[in-house]
Amino acid sequence: RSDDPRQRRHASQSLPVHGRHRRFLLRSRICSQALGCLRPFELASRAKVNRGKSEAMFFGNWADRSFVPFTIRSDYLKVLGIWFGAAGACTKNWEERITKAKQKLGWWEQRSLSIAGKTLVIRCEVLSVLLYVAQVWPITRTYAAAVTRAIFKFIWRSKMDRVRRDTMYKPL
Repeated sequence: RSDDPRQRRHASQSLPVHGRHRRFLLRSRICSQALGCLRPFELASRAKVNRGKSEAMFFGNWADRSFVPFTIRSDYLKVLGIWFGAAGACTKNWEERITKAKQKLGWWEQRSLSIAGKTLVIRCEVLSVLLYVAQVWPITRTYAAAVTRAIFKFIWRSKMDRVRRDTMYKPL
């Protein structure tokens, strides 16, 4: 470790743990260094990290877990709206997001929209919710089929399609 203040400043900036920035810390030494940045951050910004609300989760085998001043979770941990953790986190994410997408479709279903308006709603409101999760967790065929059914039901206002789906999938 160098005594050069520029390197120390750069090292503290590379491990932000404040606000909505979170990192997956792989080694206890790195984790300890990141936690060591909390006190200088609090002094410099006059903001406090709420240790009562902050949570941590260990992935893999960690011999020493006593150095973390946060609540330790063992089941699931939500990071920026995405669930991580135990088996079933993928299912939990997709079920939550598909429910939200169907809810948004239900809100828009009450309005009299054209096909172009409905596709705009699907692209802006529904797919944005789903694509965010898809960056982390791949969608299964079951959930993809549920999304497809909900979208076509929204477009045609019934379970019967007025145009064949293979025609609907063709490029413009």
